[in-house]
Amino acid sequence: MRVPIALVACLASCSRQTPPPGAPVRVPYDTGNPAVRAAAAGGPLRLGSSYDAAVATPDQCLGHPVGARPAAPEAIIACFKTWAKSSPRIKVERYATSFEGRELVRAVITSPANQARLDAILADVAQLAEPRARGAAAAADRIAKSSPAVAWLGYSIHGDEISGADASLVVGYHLVAGSDKQVADLLDHLVVVIDPVMNPDGRSRILSQIAQTSSDVASLNYDGMQRGWWPYGRGNHYLFDMNRDWIVGSAPETQGRWRELLRFHPQLLVDAHEMDALDTYLFYPQSDPHLPALPASLDRWQKVFAADQGAAFDAMGWAYYTREWADAWYPGYGDSWSALHGAVSMLYEQAGIAGRPLKRASGRVVT
Repeated sequence: MRVPIALVACLASCSRQTPPPGAPVRVPYDTGNPAVRAAAAGGPLRLGSSYDAAVATPDQCLGHPVGARPAAPEAIIACFKTWAKSSPRIKVERYATSFEGRELVRAVITSPANQARLDAILADVAQLAEPRARGAAAAADRIAKSSPAVAWLGYSIHGDEISGADASLVVGYHLVAGSDKQVADLLDHLVVVIDPVMNPDGRSRILSQIAQTSSDVASLNYDGMQRGWWPYGRGNHYLFDMNRDWIVGSAPETQGRWRELLRFHPQLLVDAHEMDALDTYLFYPQSDPHLPALPASLDRWQKVFAADQGAAFDAMGWAYYTREWADAWYPGYGDSWSALHGAVSMLYEQAGIAGRPLKRASGRVVT
């Protein structure tokens, strides 16, 4: 199944930032591409689909344009719950509660027919995940032909890497409300699980710091407020980095994800992050060294996805790179833990700008 080009580009973080009223509009990449110019000017980044008017848009759910400012974790979850009331494509369930009492949910988005037989689909993928079980080998070909694949999209496990959680709304809405044949065909062949806010405590902490340092006059100073100040927003309530917790499972958020991932056995896992503000965009294949225990097929599949994603970014005129600093050695990241459980897992890293305009080294302003 080929995912729409703009959706591939948005899987990790495509939420747009709009400048304050009266601020000059600057195009971050001088490509001449109408879609890029529309997004840079604060217009909607359309994903090439018509949409069901009965499903509320992210803007309607939030009360402001998605990406105009970072959304609170409760507001993001409320959007997904609103969609679950109006569309048979989506079901939302709580899977954990944070140390500060915030809920973590996962949204399952697929065709209504697949929703009706979800338990049978999960039983099939469980057989594929444990080929030593009785009858699994004989059933593998049938399952591969008759069952949809499962994709897990996780956003912003580091709370101060904020754009991923906002982008989960763009991707979720496209899949829930998209009414063209391409979306319908994709959902016939795929069960998409979205984990929209992986670290609500850290996100709430950094959003309060962003609010405290904001003013009516936009600052373009790179050093002014990029990652906040101690205790930052990267970790959970106890300031622990949950993207190092996948082996130990000290946090309730991690324990909840263990249960859900071992239930859904995704064939694809995307882990959405942010990096330095003056960087561009990174996706896999991973660099050396590689953990010997990782499946040999992982590198091959990462190259397949990278080729498609590179073509999508090229079409939009977006800068990116791959195979540099993100290695495959530590087994306790979300993507490496999932790869050891059978998923084609990938890290996405977007330049983070802390929800405010930023003047890049080139002199252009990213809004």
